Amino acid sequence: MGVLEDGTPYLNMTGLARMCGVARSVVSDIAKDWKTGANTPRNQKLLAIFEDAPESVPEELSFAVEVDGSVHQVLPDFICMAVMEHYAFNEERDVAKANYRKLARASLREVIYARVGYSPHSLPKSLKNFLDRLDLTHDRPPKGYYCVFLESKELIYTLINGGVTFNDDVVFDISIGQRWAAYWKENKLADIFGERVKYLHNYPEHYPQAASNPQRPFAYPEPTLPRFRRWLEDEYIGKHLKVYLKGQVKKGTLLPSMSDLVLDVVEESVQKRLLAKPEKA
Repeated sequence: MGVLEDGTPYLNMTGLARMCGVARSVVSDIAKDWKTGANTPRNQKLLAIFEDAPESVPEELSFAVEVDGSVHQVLPDFICMAVMEHYAFNEERDVAKANYRKLARASLREVIYARVGYSPHSLPKSLKNFLDRLDLTHDRPPKGYYCVFLESKELIYTLINGGVTFNDDVVFDISIGQRWAAYWKENKLADIFGERVKYLHNYPEHYPQAASNPQRPFAYPEPTLPRFRRWLEDEYIGKHLKVYLKGQVKKGTLLPSMSDLVLDVVEESVQKRLLAKPEKA
């Protein structure tokens, strides 16, 4: 298979023969009979298929293409589909039927993608949202301080990488920040490590929270970072995460199945870390 310089996809005769479940010589005969205008039953059926297609009826079905120094007889994609349709429905060949159905589903998918402006090669929305926030935040906490969002990025990325999808209303670090702030006050950590400070933080424009930009969340003294990380794993993930997910499900911002997936991904990540062995120096 290949693509011409004008963007036309094609199969060579061997490729089309395999898609139809016939010998290569059969595809070669089809091309020859079409070129000579032979009035065969097969040509008549192919002509009926082409007359229903948006492309004009071709004068020839195949043409020569040089690939890596070798000349191949190839057939454009719409001709391949017509020949495959013939063998799927007129000749009732199972291989052709199976392949035709697969390609028909793929074509419908491409039509829908084009209509809604979606690219299957673009970043997943959850990952794009995460990276958009990361881009606006990575250099914002003052020197000597850290922020909850950046220190939560490993958890958030682990969830996204595990297949969890979020909309813009589900912002994990808000929940984490609220819980950590309560822990900070309850344990009077400011008396030990100094006061936390506020910094400017902006949400991407497509977030609902962007309406109140700039935000002014707290940044915490770096000496408390080891304690925060231990708290995040033991306290937040171990105790508070389920409560947060339950609340999101109740509000309708997270599906129950997605909540279960979050817990599964987190559990798997925790188990991997427990089983990981330190490398010798």
